[in-house]
Amino acid sequence: MTPEALACIEQELSVSLPQTYREALMRPEFQGEETGFQDFSGDADEIIGLNLEVRQDGFCGAKWPDHYLVIGEDGAGNNYFTDLKKQHPAVFLADHELTTNQNRLVTSETYGTFADFIAFLHRLQSEVAAPADPEERGAESPAVKPWWRFW
Repeated sequence: MTPEALACIEQELSVSLPQTYREALMRPEFQGEETGFQDFSGDADEIIGLNLEVRQDGFCGAKWPDHYLVIGEDGAGNNYFTDLKKQHPAVFLADHELTTNQNRLVTSETYGTFADFIAFLHRLQSEVAAPADPEERGAESPAVKPWWRFW
């Protein structure tokens, strides 16, 4: 993401982005045509759109505070966000099921830093990219394991 795109986010949302968030978006995986991960957007227009939507409509019946910045989605109806009021912002997951059931914004995961969150995404991507076939992974096939080795 470019400095101009970051400035556009700040202007459109009337916020000041934390330096650690800016640094995260300046990483190589957020440069070029296809940027970021599903869970952590590297596209300024997407970030602006996600934030304007929850500011206007709320999140699963809960009011969305203006100082919470949506930074991505998990693909299952949950939003990753950071609290712009914090000096050292963490990344949180707004859980749609818990929020709907409790009629207030509820988070279910927390990452202490943007670096922790990006490391989680890298691990997640490597797990998804791993071959599903046990023989391709070099693992013993479950059909060949003795019953006592299943536990």
